[in-house]
Amino acid sequence: MKKKTLSIVLVLVVLGIWVVIMFRIYRTYFGDAKNTEPITELNDQTQNKGYSYLDSFELKLNYKDPFLKGYSSSPKMNQIIVQNRFIPEVKETPPPKVEVVFPEIKYLGNMINATNNRIKAIVFIRNKEYVISGGEEIEELTITHVDKQFIEVKKESEIRKYDLQMEK
Repeated sequence: MKKKTLSIVLVLVVLGIWVVIMFRIYRTYFGDAKNTEPITELNDQTQNKGYSYLDSFELKLNYKDPFLKGYSSSPKMNQIIVQNRFIPEVKETPPPKVEVVFPEIKYLGNMINATNNRIKAIVFIRNKEYVISGGEEIEELTITHVDKQFIEVKKESEIRKYDLQMEK
C-alpha cells in the first residue's frame, strides 16, 4: 500500500515538472511578440567594408531564458565582443632521420692469400655463409674494409663495424 501511494505521488510530481517546462517553452516562443530583435548584430567594421578578415560579432543577451525568470540585462554581458586571436606560424621540422636496418651479420674468421697477402673474411649474413674481400657486394650490402680484427659494412649511406667473433 505504501509503495502504491509513493508511486502515485512521484508520478504526479514528475508530471507537474514537465507541465512547468512545457509552459515556459511555449511562453518563450509564442507568449510575447515584443522581443523580436536579432541575437547578433554586425559591428561597424563588417557593415562598412563587407566581411572583414577578423571574424567578429556582438551578442545581445537580453532574451528570455525559458528556465529562469526575467531577462539577463546586465550591461557587462551585452558589451562582450568575440574576436579571433592571432595564431603564430608553425615552423616546419625536418623529417626524422630514417634508421638503416642492417641484417644480422657475424664476422666468423678470415683467410690470408699467400701470394698477394689479401685478407678474405668469412661472414655469416642472413643464415648464409660468404667468403668475401673488401669492395664486394652481397645482397644490398657493400663490404668496404676487411681487417684481421674487424670488417666494415656499408648499407645505403651508413657504415657499421663488426668485430671478429671468437668461439668459446
